[in-house]
Amino acid sequence: LFEELQKTDAESMFASLSQSWILNNNLSLLEKIIPTANHLKTLWPNDRTTFFEELWNLLRKNLGSQKLTIAYNHLRKAQKEGEKNQLIRVIVEGEKSPSPVENKELGEALFNNYDKQFNSVLELVEDQNNGQVMLATINDSPVIIMSNGTEISRLQKSLIRALLDAIQI
Repeated sequence: LFEELQKTDAESMFASLSQSWILNNNLSLLEKIIPTANHLKTLWPNDRTTFFEELWNLLRKNLGSQKLTIAYNHLRKAQKEGEKNQLIRVIVEGEKSPSPVENKELGEALFNNYDKQFNSVLELVEDQNNGQVMLATINDSPVIIMSNGTEISRLQKSLIRALLDAIQI
């Protein structure tokens, strides 16, 4: 029967299934928000890359993103004595799994574009048909989240804000 569906009917069916899957993920995260936040909290100071890979997976499932990109600041440890640690821009992106890469040019452009807008734990700054941009602050560190997918609901935004708040307590 699925093969015989018209394109609009198939899209409607997919949207319905997708919304149900996203809602189920939202409710699951809500039920486990404290243990999830505590786990992420332990990763933050010790393994920033793993922290953002796991955050990427959580956000992708809870936003229903087709493609998700997270940009953040990372500190590269000095290689030699006498050198200083260096602030670098890392981009975690992907469609099915996170792929973190240092990307100075894109990172600088993104952070320069939104520089004056990092005011709260989470703020939706752009919401367009093809995607959303959210700005977050995690322990005073700016984070840019770009999602291609469905419109972000109030539940999703509140859930992500609650998770980020819990990480910082």
